[in-house]
Amino acid sequence: MAAVAPQVSIVVSTKPSQARPPLRPVRQLVLGVLGVFGFKPNPAPGTANNPILEGLWGAYRRIESLVSNDTPTVKGAAVVDTSLTTDGRVAVTLRVEFDDYDGNALSYTTTDGAHGTLTRNTDGTYTYLTDASTAGDTVSITARDKGFHLHGLLGMFKPGGGHTSTATLTLTLDPVGEPPVTDVVISTPRTGNSWTVRVPSHNPEVTLTAGQPGHVEITRATDGSYLVTVTDSAWALANPGTQITVVATATTRDVNGEIQTVSSTVPIGTVSNLMTIGGYLQPPALPPGTTWVQARSSSIGEVLLRSDGAAFLVDIGITGPIVVPELPAGLTYTQVAAGDGHYVLLRSDGTAIAIAGYPYLQPALNIPDLPAGLTYTQVAAGADHTVLLRSDGAVIAIGTTLNGETEIPDLPAGQTYTQVSAAGYVTVLLRSDGTAVAIGINELGQTDVPAPPSGVNYIQVATGAHHTVLLHSDGNVTAVGYNSHGQLQIPDLPDGMTYVQVDAGHTHTVLLRSDGAVIAIGWVPNGIPTLPDGVVYTAVSADHSYTTVLFSRV
Repeated sequence: MAAVAPQVSIVVSTKPSQARPPLRPVRQLVLGVLGVFGFKPNPAPGTANNPILEGLWGAYRRIESLVSNDTPTVKGAAVVDTSLTTDGRVAVTLRVEFDDYDGNALSYTTTDGAHGTLTRNTDGTYTYLTDASTAGDTVSITARDKGFHLHGLLGMFKPGGGHTSTATLTLTLDPVGEPPVTDVVISTPRTGNSWTVRVPSHNPEVTLTAGQPGHVEITRATDGSYLVTVTDSAWALANPGTQITVVATATTRDVNGEIQTVSSTVPIGTVSNLMTIGGYLQPPALPPGTTWVQARSSSIGEVLLRSDGAAFLVDIGITGPIVVPELPAGLTYTQVAAGDGHYVLLRSDGTAIAIAGYPYLQPALNIPDLPAGLTYTQVAAGADHTVLLRSDGAVIAIGTTLNGETEIPDLPAGQTYTQVSAAGYVTVLLRSDGTAVAIGINELGQTDVPAPPSGVNYIQVATGAHHTVLLHSDGNVTAVGYNSHGQLQIPDLPDGMTYVQVDAGHTHTVLLRSDGAVIAIGWVPNGIPTLPDGVVYTAVSADHSYTTVLFSRV
C-alpha cells in the first residue's frame, strides 16, 4: 500500500513588522524627470528601458542607498510541492520571496525547526525535511541587504541595524489518503512466544488487533509500543511454525476530506517449534518465516540455530553475557555444538569458531586453519575439548587431553570418519565402514563400543560423557556405559517402527522414533510431553539433565 504525502499549509509572520516605505521627495523628482523620457522603474514583461536612463536610475539608487536604507520586506510565501523521500520522510518545497525597496542584493540564512530542517536551494526555493510523524513545525528565513549605508545613529538601534527582516513560517502537515502505518510494522522478538511491536505513524488513530484472537493477547505500553504474546499454550503446542499476525488499522482522511479506515494484516513472528525440558532458560522468539533447526545445551546455557542461519546463545552469564560473533557478509551458521563451558559453531564457508564461557578453556578454542581445498563439515564439544570432522574424512581434536579424548586413532586404509560426538572427557567417532570407536575416560565402560551385529552398521553415535548410544541401520539401538537410572535399557520397538535419531545426556537417553514420538529413559523427571494430533517430534538433543526437542505439524 503506497504512502501518500501530507497536505501542508503555511502561515507567515515577519519581524520587524512590514511597513510601507516612507515617501522620498528626491526619489519622486528623479523618477518624474526620467519618466518624461519614458523610463519606468518596473517595466512590463517583455519591455526594457533605455540603457542610458537605466544607468542614470542605477547611479541614483547607489547614491541614495548610502544615506538612506529600508528594511527588506516579505512579498509572499507558498508551498510549491510536497513529496516523500525514499526513506519515508516528508520533503516540502517552499517559495518565499523578499523585496528590498532600495534595490540592494540580499543574502539569506535559515533556521531549522524543532522537528525538521530548512535549506535554501540553488533555484531560490527552500526545502523543509521532516519525519512522516510530524504534525507541525516552525522555521524561519532571515534576509539581509548587502549594501553599505550612512543612515545615521538611529539605524544602529533598529533590529539588525535595519538591514534584516525575518519571515517566520508556521507549517501544518495534515495526513491525506492511505497512511504509511499499514506498511511499516516493526516487530522485535522477545522470549518464548512474545514480540514487541512498534507502528511508526503520524496518525494517532492507530489500533492493533490480533490475527489469532483467543490465542494471542496485545497490550499497549506507555511508550506507544505493543506487547504481542501467545497466551494459549495448548494452541501454541498444536501450531508450531504458525505465523503470528496483527491487524494494523488507521483512521485517516482521503483527498476529499472524507474519513476512511485503512487496515492491513502483517506477520510479526512465528510460533516456536522448540521445547526445552528440564531447563529454565527461555529461547528468543522467532521472527516471521523462521523456525529452529538445531539446539544444543550445556551446563551453562544453550546454543540455538535458526532456519535463516542465525545462531543465538541463551546463557546464564557466569562471566558476563556471551555474544555470538557477527558473521561476514554472505555467510550463515550451519551447525552448533555445546560443551561444558564452551560453544562451537560451524559456518557455511566450512570454517568453525569456538566461544568460551570460562576463560580457562582457551586450548579448546584454538581451531586450526584448514589445508587448502578442505572444509570442516561437523563439530562437537566436550568438557574441555573440541572435535571437528573435515571434508576429507579426517578428524581434528583440540583442547585438554587428560584421558586421551583428543588422541584420534589412525584409520584403516580406505576408511574415513563420517560423524563425531563429544561430551565430558569422551569422544565417539563413526567410521565409513559402519563401525564406531570411542576414546577418553572409561571408568564406567562408556568407551567399550561393541562391533555392530552381523549385517548391520552403525549410522549415528552419541555420548553423554558417562554412557554411549549407537543407532543401527536396522533402526535398533545399542547403549553402553553407566546405567544408574536405566539409561541403557532401550525399549523394544512396536511392529513396523524404527528409531531414527539418538542422543545422550549425563544420566538419560533420548530416542526419536519413526512415527514422530520421543522416548526418554533414565533420569527424566519431567517426562516428554505428549503432542496433539497432527504434530510430531522432528529432532532430539540431550545434554546434562536437559532434553531439547523440535516439533512440527505433519
